[in-house]
Amino acid sequence: MNVSSLQLNHSESDFLIKVRKKITSYLQNRVRRSSGFVILKDNTIENVSLEFELEISKDNIIKKNGILINDMAYTNDNIISFKSTSFQKINPNINFIKGYLTINNITQSIELEAYINVLKESDEKSKVIFELVGEIDKSSFNIGLNEKVRINGKAIGKQINIEGNFEFNSN
Repeated sequence: MNVSSLQLNHSESDFLIKVRKKITSYLQNRVRRSSGFVILKDNTIENVSLEFELEISKDNIIKKNGILINDMAYTNDNIISFKSTSFQKINPNINFIKGYLTINNITQSIELEAYINVLKESDEKSKVIFELVGEIDKSSFNIGLNEKVRINGKAIGKQINIEGNFEFNSN
């Protein structure tokens, strides 16, 4: 039995918030802090832990009811964080990561689908790349409830898509 622990590669990982489902427009952000690991056992993922904090970029053009609100950039309201609580493997192709997502100082438990894109294990170096995808209801995080919100010229949809690409490597 071969067991190895892989650490998150910060430079090859990102997390994206898609403004509308059918429009390719993302909220610009930068990762402030991230950590995580993957446990491999006999070339199979046994566990995943992931935690990160994003800072919304002041380069986004955010308007509520036509009023520019970019002066709010870099306040605590513009920090998005995620901390995983569990990893569930249904089969080699279907996995879920559950955790707490905080937006606008509101924390909700969410479940994200995890797709393994690359799994390489060898005696010298191991690597896992996986993609997280999910959808959140903007009203659960108090985003644009009674106002029209546009980010970078695009109106926010009722559902906000979130996507992440994470690479884990052996040391």
